[in-house]
Amino acid sequence: MLSRTADSLYWLARYMERAENVARILSAGHRMASLSRETGGVSNEWQSTLIAAGCEPGYREIYGEIAADSAIDFLIRDERNPSSIVSCFETARRNARQVRTALTADMWET
Repeated sequence: MLSRTADSLYWLARYMERAENVARILSAGHRMASLSRETGGVSNEWQSTLIAAGCEPGYREIYGEIAADSAIDFLIRDERNPSSIVSCFETARRNARQVRTALTADMWET
């Protein structure tokens, strides 16, 4: 019983951390996309964002060509992407439900 609780708590924290990391990668990708094209850089910021998040192969299977709107949606809301922020929150929530008695009221509300 204890190892199951520890396992669920570990994965709860891991998925929350993964969601935070994807949000930071998205923020960096958005900043890169906002830079002026006059800097002479290649405009593949969304491809590099997907690669950094480890999601490019899954994205290409679904969408093919990389576009800003679909890349952002894929990283935030797409349920077909197990690393999307929404999917990570849902998996973390599922793990939290399994160990509800081990969580404080503050942690559960958060």
